[in-house]
Amino acid sequence: MKQLLKMLFLTNLRNKLTALILSVVIWLVVSFEVSGEYERNDVKVEIIPLKNGVIMKDIAVEPANVIIKALFDAPQRVGQQYLAPAAKVRAVHRIENPLIGVPISVKLNREDFDLPYDVKLKQVEPRRLQVILRRIVTKKLRVQAVTRGQPAQGYEVSGELLVEPTEVSVRGPKEVLDVVSVIPTEPVDIEGRSTSFSSDYPLSNELNGKMVETQTKVRVRVNIKPIEIVKTVKVPVHINIPPGYEHDVLLPKAEAGSIVELSLKGPEFLLHESSTAKKLSAFVVVTPDMIPRPGIPYSIRVNLFVPPELSELKLAGEHHVDIEIKEIEKEKPENAGGS
Repeated sequence: MKQLLKMLFLTNLRNKLTALILSVVIWLVVSFEVSGEYERNDVKVEIIPLKNGVIMKDIAVEPANVIIKALFDAPQRVGQQYLAPAAKVRAVHRIENPLIGVPISVKLNREDFDLPYDVKLKQVEPRRLQVILRRIVTKKLRVQAVTRGQPAQGYEVSGELLVEPTEVSVRGPKEVLDVVSVIPTEPVDIEGRSTSFSSDYPLSNELNGKMVETQTKVRVRVNIKPIEIVKTVKVPVHINIPPGYEHDVLLPKAEAGSIVELSLKGPEFLLHESSTAKKLSAFVVVTPDMIPRPGIPYSIRVNLFVPPELSELKLAGEHHVDIEIKEIEKEKPENAGGS
């Protein structure tokens, strides 16, 4: 027995003493390792509802994104790796068999943080979180396109905005989707537009202040046209007389014998342009069957001649002017004199 003990303690004595000394040194280093405090104000918290240990489906937690402030104590070597500003720190708190639709108070514990064992949680702000669980459903909603801004001066949106598809599936809290029937698009910017256009737009991700989800984009068509007004302008009028017509034609009510007032309909910017009236003219057509009727004028329709650059202008309704048909006065022959 003595021989066995002697061999156990004295054999390779130098190696054993070296190992013992190294063990003591390592223990001292670990025991007296420098620790420090690490504060993080960007810790994301995830709340997971469980029912009998199984994650509950179609349940949303409000608020969806919870960020807290936490103070940790950890050895320097650990803190620099797990708690440095570049490291992601998060907490996961599980709630067993929670109630739906009522406020729940949540207190975070050290076990909620996925960090090494030698990291201590010293403080959390806020100390308690208030969350509500919402039941999630999917429902078909009608799409409503909305606009932002105003078209260019003199232009307006023509008719309703066209949307394709007109209906989409939306996922969100049951109490929200139960009371809505439409979902708006993100605003369609029409500021300063003067031409029609179409493009794809996302749908709003919020209804009645609650977050919803939809993966669909919709195509929106916006028709923009010039604002139309009616304005009275003075234009020259010409008389088209058939060949060989042997009567005089007069416009007794025309200004200066050849100017008439017409109500024109068209884009506001064209009718407000001072040079527009100078480019227009009107005409009336005399037919061969119009014969002199003393004291009884003819009422004939006025036609408008519009140059190509003003093709958007037209008469606002029918216009008529009175014309008089008279016999051409023949020159009397001079009396021949003689003695």
